[in-house]
Amino acid sequence: MRNKVIVVVSILCLILLVPSAVATADVLSVDELGKEQCVKFENGKIIDFNVIDKKDYSFKTERIAVMGNWDSIEKEEIDDLLKSSDIVLIYDTKLNFQVDDSKPNNKIEIHYYKNHTKVSHYFRSSTTDENELKQEINDFANEKLDDFNSNDFAVTSYNADASLFNVLYSTSFREMSKPYGYIDCDYNVLKYRTNDVSSLYIVEATVYFVPGIIAKKDGASGFKNYKNEFGYFHINASNAEVEVGYGQVRRGGTPVFKDAYPVNTPGTISIASTYNIGTNMGYSFKNGFSKDGISIGTDKNLGLNISYSYNKTYTTAEPALSVQKTASNPQTFSWQYQYSSNREETNCLKVGYIFEMNNKGHEMREGDVALTFDYLMKVKYLSSKSFSGHQFHNWY
Repeated sequence: MRNKVIVVVSILCLILLVPSAVATADVLSVDELGKEQCVKFENGKIIDFNVIDKKDYSFKTERIAVMGNWDSIEKEEIDDLLKSSDIVLIYDTKLNFQVDDSKPNNKIEIHYYKNHTKVSHYFRSSTTDENELKQEINDFANEKLDDFNSNDFAVTSYNADASLFNVLYSTSFREMSKPYGYIDCDYNVLKYRTNDVSSLYIVEATVYFVPGIIAKKDGASGFKNYKNEFGYFHINASNAEVEVGYGQVRRGGTPVFKDAYPVNTPGTISIASTYNIGTNMGYSFKNGFSKDGISIGTDKNLGLNISYSYNKTYTTAEPALSVQKTASNPQTFSWQYQYSSNREETNCLKVGYIFEMNNKGHEMREGDVALTFDYLMKVKYLSSKSFSGHQFHNWY
Protein backbone atom coordinates (compact mmCIF):
# COMPACT_ATOMS: atom_id res chain seq x y z
CA MET A 1 0.00 0.00 0.00
CA ARG A 2 2.81 2.43 0.85
CA ASN A 3 4.37 1.92 -2.61
CA LYS A 4 1.05 2.71 -4.31
CA VAL A 5 0.74 5.99 -2.40
CA ILE A 6 4.25 7.01 -3.45
CA VAL A 7 3.40 6.35 -7.11
CA VAL A 8 0.25 8.50 -6.94
CA VAL A 9 2.07 11.37 -5.24
CA SER A 10 4.88 11.22 -7.85
CA ILE A 11 2.39 11.47 -10.69
CA LEU A 12 0.72 14.47 -9.06
CA CYS A 13 4.11 16.16 -8.70
CA LEU A 14 4.84 15.67 -12.39
CA ILE A 15 1.51 17.23 -13.33
CA LEU A 16 2.23 20.25 -11.13
CA LEU A 17 5.62 20.70 -12.78
CA VAL A 18 4.01 21.35 -16.19
CA PRO A 19 4.11 25.16 -16.69
CA SER A 20 0.76 26.53 -15.58
CA ALA A 21 1.11 29.56 -17.87
CA VAL A 22 0.44 27.37 -20.93
CA ALA A 23 -3.23 27.71 -21.83
CA THR A 24 -5.44 24.72 -22.61
CA ALA A 25 -5.41 25.60 -26.31
CA ASP A 26 -1.61 25.46 -26.28
CA VAL A 27 -1.05 21.88 -25.17
CA LEU A 28 2.56 20.87 -25.73
CA SER A 29 3.85 17.56 -26.96
CA VAL A 30 6.21 15.45 -24.86
CA ASP A 31 9.21 16.68 -26.89
CA GLU A 32 8.22 20.33 -26.50
CA LEU A 33 7.73 20.00 -22.74
CA GLY A 34 11.40 19.08 -22.45
CA LYS A 35 12.53 22.17 -24.36
CA GLU A 36 13.46 25.56 -23.05
CA GLN A 37 10.43 27.73 -23.84
CA CYS A 38 10.88 30.97 -25.76
CA VAL A 39 7.37 32.24 -25.00
CA LYS A 40 5.03 32.54 -22.05
CA PHE A 41 1.26 32.29 -22.14
CA GLU A 42 -1.45 33.94 -20.09
CA ASN A 43 -5.13 33.20 -20.73
CA GLY A 44 -4.28 31.94 -24.19
CA LYS A 45 -2.29 35.05 -25.12
CA ILE A 46 1.45 35.23 -25.72
CA ILE A 47 2.70 37.70 -23.15
CA ASP A 48 6.46 37.40 -23.44
CA PHE A 49 9.06 36.28 -26.00
CA ASN A 50 12.70 35.65 -25.17
CA VAL A 51 15.09 34.42 -27.81
CA ILE A 52 16.71 31.00 -27.33
CA ASP A 53 20.19 31.11 -28.85
CA LYS A 54 20.41 27.54 -30.12
CA LYS A 55 20.89 26.18 -33.62
CA ASP A 56 17.81 24.70 -35.29
CA TYR A 57 15.60 25.62 -32.34
CA SER A 58 11.88 24.95 -32.79
CA PHE A 59 8.83 25.34 -30.59
CA LYS A 60 5.23 24.80 -31.67
CA THR A 61 1.75 25.09 -30.20
CA GLU A 62 -1.62 25.85 -31.74
CA ARG A 63 -0.97 29.49 -30.87
CA ILE A 64 2.59 29.97 -32.17
CA ALA A 65 5.32 28.20 -34.15
CA VAL A 66 8.87 29.42 -33.57
CA MET A 67 11.94 28.58 -35.68
CA GLY A 68 15.31 29.87 -34.53
CA ASN A 69 18.75 29.90 -36.18
CA TRP A 70 17.94 27.60 -39.08
CA ASP A 71 20.17 27.78 -42.16
CA SER A 72 17.16 28.22 -44.44
CA ILE A 73 13.38 28.11 -44.24
CA GLU A 74 11.32 28.01 -47.41
CA LYS A 75 8.18 30.08 -47.83
CA GLU A 76 6.17 26.89 -48.35
CA GLU A 77 7.25 25.75 -44.88
CA ILE A 78 5.98 29.01 -43.37
CA ASP A 79 2.64 28.60 -45.15
CA ASP A 80 2.34 25.02 -43.85
CA LEU A 81 3.05 26.18 -40.28
CA LEU A 82 0.35 28.86 -40.57
CA LYS A 83 -2.19 26.12 -41.25
CA SER A 84 -1.70 24.68 -37.77
CA SER A 85 -0.47 27.68 -35.73
CA ASP A 86 -1.89 31.20 -35.47
CA ILE A 87 1.51 32.89 -35.63
CA VAL A 88 4.84 31.92 -37.21
CA LEU A 89 7.96 33.60 -35.79
CA ILE A 90 11.42 33.07 -37.29
CA TYR A 91 14.60 34.59 -35.88
CA ASP A 92 18.35 34.55 -36.45
CA THR A 93 20.90 35.61 -33.82
CA LYS A 94 23.97 35.25 -36.04
CA LEU A 95 26.09 38.40 -36.34
CA ASN A 96 26.24 38.50 -40.12
CA PHE A 97 24.63 41.23 -42.15
CA GLN A 98 24.00 41.08 -45.87
CA VAL A 99 21.37 42.03 -48.41
CA ASP A 100 20.47 39.22 -50.79
CA ASP A 101 17.07 38.56 -52.36
CA SER A 102 17.55 34.80 -52.12
CA LYS A 103 18.70 34.99 -48.47
CA PRO A 104 17.46 38.32 -47.11
CA ASN A 105 18.94 37.68 -43.66
CA ASN A 106 16.11 39.14 -41.60
CA LYS A 107 16.96 39.01 -37.93
CA ILE A 108 13.33 38.25 -37.22
CA GLU A 109 10.12 37.89 -39.21
CA ILE A 110 6.58 37.32 -37.96
CA HIS A 111 3.58 36.12 -40.00
CA TYR A 112 -0.11 35.71 -39.18
CA TYR A 113 -3.59 36.39 -40.51
CA LYS A 114 -5.84 39.16 -39.19
CA ASN A 115 -9.32 39.74 -40.63
CA HIS A 116 -8.43 37.18 -43.32
CA THR A 117 -5.50 39.38 -44.40
CA LYS A 118 -1.89 38.20 -44.43
CA VAL A 119 0.20 40.28 -42.01
CA SER A 120 4.01 40.17 -42.01
CA HIS A 121 6.67 42.01 -40.00
CA TYR A 122 10.42 42.08 -40.76
CA PHE A 123 13.38 43.38 -38.77
CA ARG A 124 17.03 43.78 -39.78
CA SER A 125 19.92 45.13 -37.80
CA SER A 126 23.59 45.84 -38.39
CA THR A 127 24.31 45.53 -34.65
CA THR A 128 27.59 43.75 -33.96
CA ASP A 129 27.04 43.10 -30.26
CA GLU A 130 25.49 39.67 -29.65
CA ASN A 131 23.56 40.54 -26.51
CA GLU A 132 22.30 43.80 -27.98
CA LEU A 133 21.04 41.99 -31.07
CA LYS A 134 19.12 39.49 -28.93
CA GLN A 135 17.49 42.35 -27.05
CA GLU A 136 16.52 44.04 -30.32
CA ILE A 137 14.93 40.79 -31.51
CA ASN A 138 13.01 40.42 -28.22
CA ASP A 139 11.80 44.03 -28.32
CA PHE A 140 10.57 43.80 -31.91
CA ALA A 141 8.87 40.44 -31.33
CA ASN A 142 7.03 41.60 -28.22
CA GLU A 143 5.95 44.85 -29.90
CA LYS A 144 4.35 42.95 -32.78
CA LEU A 145 2.89 40.22 -30.55
CA ASP A 146 1.20 42.96 -28.50
CA ASP A 147 -0.41 44.18 -31.73
CA PHE A 148 -1.61 40.66 -32.50
CA ASN A 149 -3.09 40.23 -29.00
CA SER A 150 -4.83 43.60 -29.02
CA ASN A 151 -8.56 43.50 -29.70
CA ASP A 152 -8.26 47.05 -31.04
CA PHE A 153 -5.71 46.08 -33.69
CA ALA A 154 -7.29 45.35 -37.06
CA VAL A 155 -6.08 45.31 -40.65
CA THR A 156 -8.21 48.01 -42.24
CA SER A 157 -7.79 51.13 -44.29
CA TYR A 158 -9.83 54.00 -42.93
CA ASN A 159 -9.30 55.95 -46.17
CA ALA A 160 -11.00 53.37 -48.37
CA ASP A 161 -14.51 52.54 -49.45
CA ALA A 162 -14.64 48.90 -48.32
CA SER A 163 -17.06 48.01 -51.11
CA LEU A 164 -14.45 49.05 -53.68
CA PHE A 165 -10.97 48.48 -52.20
CA ASN A 166 -9.91 45.59 -50.01
CA VAL A 167 -6.60 45.09 -48.19
CA LEU A 168 -4.60 42.16 -49.61
CA TYR A 169 -1.44 42.41 -47.51
CA SER A 170 -0.34 44.40 -44.49
CA THR A 171 3.37 44.57 -43.76
CA SER A 172 5.97 46.38 -41.70
CA PHE A 173 9.76 46.40 -41.79
CA ARG A 174 12.46 48.09 -39.75
CA GLU A 175 16.10 48.71 -40.70
CA MET A 176 18.25 49.39 -37.62
CA SER A 177 21.68 50.95 -38.04
CA LYS A 178 23.30 51.99 -34.76
CA PRO A 179 24.54 54.55 -33.85
CA TYR A 180 23.10 56.50 -36.82
CA GLY A 181 19.35 55.83 -36.65
CA TYR A 182 16.70 53.57 -38.15
CA ILE A 183 14.03 53.46 -40.85
CA ASP A 184 10.57 52.13 -40.03
CA CYS A 185 7.91 51.37 -42.67
CA ASP A 186 4.29 50.21 -42.49
CA TYR A 187 2.44 49.54 -45.71
CA ASN A 188 -0.80 48.08 -47.06
CA VAL A 189 -1.52 46.70 -50.53
CA LEU A 190 -5.10 47.44 -51.60
CA LYS A 191 -6.94 46.06 -54.61
CA TYR A 192 -9.84 47.35 -56.70
CA ARG A 193 -11.05 44.70 -59.17
CA THR A 194 -12.16 46.90 -62.03
CA ASN A 195 -13.34 44.05 -64.27
CA ASP A 196 -12.43 40.47 -65.23
CA VAL A 197 -9.47 41.68 -67.27
CA SER A 198 -7.44 43.68 -64.74
CA SER A 199 -7.36 45.29 -61.29
CA LEU A 200 -6.04 48.51 -59.81
CA TYR A 201 -3.71 48.35 -56.82
CA ILE A 202 -2.47 50.92 -54.32
CA VAL A 203 0.64 50.42 -52.21
CA GLU A 204 0.36 52.96 -49.41
CA ALA A 205 3.37 53.27 -47.12
CA THR A 206 4.13 55.35 -44.04
CA VAL A 207 7.90 55.66 -43.64
CA TYR A 208 9.70 57.06 -40.59
CA PHE A 209 13.32 58.22 -40.95
CA VAL A 210 14.48 58.36 -37.33
CA PRO A 211 17.92 59.86 -36.62
CA GLY A 212 20.07 58.64 -33.75
CA ILE A 213 19.51 61.73 -31.60
CA ILE A 214 15.74 61.11 -31.52
CA ALA A 215 16.13 57.37 -30.85
CA LYS A 216 18.53 58.22 -28.04
CA LYS A 217 16.06 60.69 -26.49
CA ASP A 218 13.40 57.98 -26.66
CA GLY A 219 15.60 55.89 -24.37
CA ALA A 220 17.01 53.46 -26.95
CA SER A 221 20.58 52.33 -26.35
CA GLY A 222 23.47 52.33 -28.83
CA PHE A 223 22.58 55.56 -30.66
CA LYS A 224 24.53 58.84 -30.88
CA ASN A 225 23.54 62.44 -31.56
CA TYR A 226 23.15 62.11 -35.32
CA LYS A 227 20.66 64.53 -36.89
CA ASN A 228 18.51 64.12 -39.99
CA GLU A 229 19.94 65.40 -43.28
CA PHE A 230 18.71 63.50 -46.36
CA GLY A 231 16.88 60.35 -47.37
CA TYR A 232 14.96 58.54 -50.08
CA PHE A 233 12.36 55.81 -50.50
CA HIS A 234 11.73 53.82 -53.71
CA ILE A 235 8.84 51.50 -54.61
CA ASN A 236 8.74 49.12 -57.56
CA ALA A 237 6.12 46.50 -58.51
CA SER A 238 7.14 43.55 -60.70
CA ASN A 239 6.07 40.02 -61.62
CA ALA A 240 5.81 37.62 -58.69
CA GLU A 241 7.81 34.45 -59.30
CA VAL A 242 7.95 30.97 -57.81
CA GLU A 243 10.43 28.26 -58.72
CA VAL A 244 8.62 24.95 -59.31
CA GLY A 245 11.56 22.86 -60.48
CA TYR A 246 15.08 23.05 -61.81
CA GLY A 247 15.04 25.90 -64.33
CA GLN A 248 11.24 26.14 -64.15
CA VAL A 249 9.64 29.34 -62.88
CA ARG A 250 5.98 30.37 -62.70
CA ARG A 251 5.32 34.09 -63.11
CA GLY A 252 2.44 36.27 -62.03
CA GLY A 253 0.77 39.20 -63.74
CA THR A 254 2.71 42.19 -65.07
CA PRO A 255 2.24 45.45 -63.12
CA VAL A 256 2.02 48.73 -65.01
CA PHE A 257 2.70 51.95 -63.10
CA LYS A 258 -0.14 54.52 -63.21
CA ASP A 259 0.35 57.23 -60.59
CA ALA A 260 2.01 58.12 -57.27
CA TYR A 261 1.63 60.57 -54.42
CA PRO A 262 2.61 63.02 -53.11
CA VAL A 263 4.10 64.87 -56.08
CA ASN A 264 5.44 68.38 -56.60
CA THR A 265 2.86 69.44 -59.19
CA PRO A 266 -0.31 67.48 -58.40
CA GLY A 267 -3.18 67.30 -60.85
CA THR A 268 -5.90 64.94 -62.01
CA ILE A 269 -4.78 61.75 -63.75
CA SER A 270 -7.24 59.76 -65.84
CA ILE A 271 -6.25 56.12 -65.37
CA ALA A 272 -6.69 54.35 -68.69
CA SER A 273 -6.40 50.56 -68.68
CA THR A 274 -3.36 49.07 -70.37
CA TYR A 275 -4.96 45.62 -70.59
CA ASN A 276 -8.47 46.60 -71.68
CA ILE A 277 -8.11 49.29 -74.36
CA GLY A 278 -10.79 51.95 -74.17
CA THR A 279 -11.58 51.29 -70.49
CA ASN A 280 -11.10 54.02 -67.92
CA MET A 281 -10.36 52.56 -64.49
CA GLY A 282 -10.98 55.82 -62.60
CA TYR A 283 -9.41 59.15 -61.76
CA SER A 284 -6.58 60.07 -59.42
CA PHE A 285 -7.44 63.52 -58.02
CA LYS A 286 -5.42 65.65 -55.65
CA ASN A 287 -7.62 64.37 -52.80
CA GLY A 288 -7.86 60.70 -53.79
CA PHE A 289 -9.22 58.09 -56.21
CA SER A 290 -12.67 58.40 -57.78
CA LYS A 291 -14.54 56.13 -60.17
CA ASP A 292 -16.69 58.78 -61.81
CA GLY A 293 -14.32 61.75 -62.26
CA ILE A 294 -16.82 64.30 -60.94
CA SER A 295 -14.96 67.27 -59.47
CA ILE A 296 -15.89 69.74 -56.75
CA GLY A 297 -17.24 72.97 -58.23
CA THR A 298 -14.77 74.76 -60.46
CA ASP A 299 -11.68 72.99 -59.09
CA LYS A 300 -11.13 70.21 -61.61
CA ASN A 301 -8.34 68.69 -59.52
CA LEU A 302 -10.53 67.85 -56.48
CA GLY A 303 -12.83 64.85 -56.74
CA LEU A 304 -16.33 64.88 -55.28
CA ASN A 305 -17.04 61.14 -54.89
CA ILE A 306 -13.77 59.83 -53.48
CA SER A 307 -13.51 56.07 -52.99
CA TYR A 308 -9.98 56.14 -51.56
CA SER A 309 -8.68 59.36 -50.05
CA TYR A 310 -5.07 60.51 -50.14
CA ASN A 311 -3.24 63.79 -50.54
CA LYS A 312 -1.19 64.23 -53.70
CA THR A 313 -0.01 67.66 -52.58
CA TYR A 314 3.21 68.05 -50.59
CA THR A 315 2.79 71.19 -48.48
CA THR A 316 5.80 70.98 -46.12
CA ALA A 317 8.50 73.59 -46.80
CA GLU A 318 11.15 71.78 -44.75
CA PRO A 319 12.41 69.30 -45.73
CA ALA A 320 12.17 69.89 -49.47
CA LEU A 321 10.81 66.92 -51.43
CA SER A 322 11.76 65.77 -54.91
CA VAL A 323 9.66 63.06 -56.60
CA GLN A 324 10.24 61.26 -59.88
CA LYS A 325 10.49 57.96 -61.70
CA THR A 326 14.02 56.63 -61.40
CA ALA A 327 16.32 56.87 -64.41
CA SER A 328 17.15 53.15 -64.26
CA ASN A 329 13.54 51.86 -64.24
CA PRO A 330 10.35 53.75 -65.23
CA GLN A 331 8.34 51.34 -63.03
CA THR A 332 10.21 52.57 -59.93
CA PHE A 333 9.04 55.74 -58.20
CA SER A 334 11.30 57.74 -55.90
CA TRP A 335 10.70 60.23 -53.11
CA GLN A 336 13.76 62.19 -51.92
CA TYR A 337 13.80 64.62 -49.01
CA GLN A 338 16.54 67.13 -48.17
CA TYR A 339 16.90 69.44 -45.13
CA SER A 340 18.55 72.81 -45.68
CA SER A 341 20.51 72.09 -42.48
CA ASN A 342 20.53 68.92 -40.40
CA ARG A 343 17.52 68.63 -38.10
CA GLU A 344 16.82 67.08 -34.72
CA GLU A 345 13.61 65.46 -35.93
CA THR A 346 12.06 62.38 -37.49
CA ASN A 347 10.86 62.78 -41.06
CA CYS A 348 7.59 60.96 -41.75
CA LEU A 349 6.65 60.31 -45.38
CA LYS A 350 3.24 58.98 -46.38
CA VAL A 351 3.48 57.82 -49.97
CA GLY A 352 1.37 55.91 -52.46
CA TYR A 353 2.19 53.90 -55.57
CA ILE A 354 -0.68 53.00 -57.95
CA PHE A 355 -0.45 50.30 -60.61
CA GLU A 356 -2.63 48.11 -62.82
CA MET A 357 -2.10 44.35 -63.18
CA ASN A 358 -3.77 41.75 -65.38
CA ASN A 359 -6.03 39.24 -63.61
CA LYS A 360 -5.49 36.47 -66.15
CA GLY A 361 -2.95 35.34 -68.71
CA HIS A 362 -0.30 34.34 -66.18
CA GLU A 363 0.59 31.31 -64.07
CA MET A 364 -0.12 32.52 -60.53
CA ARG A 365 -3.00 33.73 -58.40
CA GLU A 366 -4.78 36.98 -59.05
CA GLY A 367 -3.16 39.61 -56.83
CA ASP A 368 0.25 37.94 -56.52
CA VAL A 369 2.84 40.68 -57.00
CA ALA A 370 6.48 41.26 -56.11
CA LEU A 371 7.30 44.55 -54.37
CA THR A 372 10.77 46.02 -54.03
CA PHE A 373 11.63 48.79 -51.57
CA ASP A 374 14.95 50.62 -51.57
CA TYR A 375 15.72 53.29 -49.00
CA LEU A 376 18.56 55.40 -47.63
CA MET A 377 19.08 57.82 -44.77
CA LYS A 378 21.92 60.31 -44.38
CA VAL A 379 22.60 61.78 -40.94
CA LYS A 380 25.20 64.09 -39.43
CA TYR A 381 26.93 64.40 -36.06
CA LEU A 382 30.66 65.08 -36.22
CA SER A 383 30.57 64.04 -39.86
CA SER A 384 27.95 62.80 -42.32
CA LYS A 385 27.09 59.08 -42.37
CA SER A 386 24.53 57.16 -44.35
CA PHE A 387 22.94 53.72 -44.28
CA SER A 388 20.60 52.01 -46.71
CA GLY A 389 18.43 48.94 -47.10
CA HIS A 390 16.60 46.79 -49.62
CA GLN A 391 13.42 44.74 -49.18
CA PHE A 392 12.03 42.30 -51.75
CA HIS A 393 8.60 40.89 -50.89
CA ASN A 394 7.57 38.20 -53.33
CA TRP A 395 3.90 37.47 -52.62
CA TYR A 396 2.66 34.06 -53.71
